[in-house]
Amino acid sequence: MTTLFEPPDLHYRDLLVRCPTETGLICLSDLWIADRSPTGKKPSSWIQLKSTQKLFKRLIQATDEVLCGQKITEIPGVFETDGLNEECYAAIEIAVIYARFLSAECFEWALAHLALLN
Repeated sequence: MTTLFEPPDLHYRDLLVRCPTETGLICLSDLWIADRSPTGKKPSSWIQLKSTQKLFKRLIQATDEVLCGQKITEIPGVFETDGLNEECYAAIEIAVIYARFLSAECFEWALAHLALLN
């Protein structure tokens, strides 16, 4: 069983946004559900966007990893997926970027709550 780290006020629209202690990554799937965004804004759809792929490629180049010309779906310690539950987890900075994609309200919440965790 995963132990959850629940910092104060890490609830968006009264729903818990998980942050497992072993990774410190924020659950983007929780943000999407709490924001009540359409299916087209699910984390799995967001990672397919050209702009997201461009961001991920820049992050990988910064760590000197080799790209094989395929879509990036995980960057260990930065963006990870749980294939079993189709959940996506991301570093705080990436979670704030994703929140901006979801809505202005979610972005404001992320700036006020997630940015403080850094």
